[in-house]
Amino acid sequence: MFISILIILLCGFASNADAEVNYVKDVAPILTQKCVLCHSPEGVAPWSMDSYEKVRGWGAMIHEVVQTNRMPPWHADPQYGKFQNDISLSLQQKEKILRWVESGMERGKGRDPLVGLTYPKGKEWTLGQPDVVFHLKNKQEIAATGQDVFVNVEADHVVAEDVWVTAFEIKPGNPRVLHHCNIAVEQIAESNASLSVMPDSKKWLEDSGLKSMEGGQVIAGYSPGMGGVKLPKDTGIFIPKGSRIFFRMHYVTTGKPEEDLSQVGFYVQKRKPKKILSVVAVHNRDILIPAGEKDYQRQARHTFNDNVTLTMLQPHMHYRGKSMRFTALYPDGKSEILLSVPNYKFNWQRQYVFVTPKKIPAGTQIILDGSYDNSLANTFLNEPLRDTVYGPGSDQEMFTGIMFYIKE
Repeated sequence: MFISILIILLCGFASNADAEVNYVKDVAPILTQKCVLCHSPEGVAPWSMDSYEKVRGWGAMIHEVVQTNRMPPWHADPQYGKFQNDISLSLQQKEKILRWVESGMERGKGRDPLVGLTYPKGKEWTLGQPDVVFHLKNKQEIAATGQDVFVNVEADHVVAEDVWVTAFEIKPGNPRVLHHCNIAVEQIAESNASLSVMPDSKKWLEDSGLKSMEGGQVIAGYSPGMGGVKLPKDTGIFIPKGSRIFFRMHYVTTGKPEEDLSQVGFYVQKRKPKKILSVVAVHNRDILIPAGEKDYQRQARHTFNDNVTLTMLQPHMHYRGKSMRFTALYPDGKSEILLSVPNYKFNWQRQYVFVTPKKIPAGTQIILDGSYDNSLANTFLNEPLRDTVYGPGSDQEMFTGIMFYIKE
């Protein structure tokens, strides 16, 4: 009797494994959820997922990039933390796509789910007209071919008055070429920021590290398909009068000359909110990576002296960056990995937004561990091997962990 039941169960498992998958029922819904934001007419991907015929034509490539985990571009280890913006495929989704390609890419019956999809157009502000808008100071010209372009461009004007940002939106001028963008704020020491207006603003500036990075401290980001972002209720980011806004742009080439004039809109209030969203960038500038070194390791630490709630983490290195991990060492001696990025890619500057913001008690030390590959095994290096030092240029290296938090 037991053997009969076991045979039935095994047959059932085999039946599920061999069940037919098709495009309409199984594959197109996954592509809609995970892929079309980039693979759309105005997305950054080189082709659009707009029909069964188009997807089938790219079937072999889809199989390769899914099997090797190159796409979708998500690099966090799923064992640690859950993040709102996770675009990775589940094991079940990955298995369905691979099996679909391997079994002949059956279409299935019914309407093509990808035909007639509405894609983000980027022409209107999704949260309504912002209170303050900053443009790139100069129109950017991108060559037809060549390597990706990374530039740090100042905005067309400085911040006119002390403000609290409660929401923001980055609107690409040319979505075809804008791979991603980060917005940074740099506080000018000689500015006339009326710090007396905001009683805690000087302390916040010290905590936020606005002067700690050349080109400012990152406070906002954009990736294809992303609309306006509202901060948590009754929460704001303070930007003092006289600050400069910088656009950190990553452009791709399209085969023809392109131009871009992107902008960022801030939704602001003058009155201090109940909670302050602060930003701290943790660095290690002691970097000298020998030519040929496959696993050069660095570490940085930051201690929170107050109770805080972490909302988002962002690792930052350049082309030699290989991995970075954020670990919380709590006052009671226990430790917890908050984020691990074992396959860091400079081309994909990800911000990892917690599904449930992480409570961090006072006295907790955040430890950043990372590694670099400066050898021929690193296929992203398009130059002769050489010793590499710290610097802001993409041909140099950085070791930075950016943390967004609310002080309790």
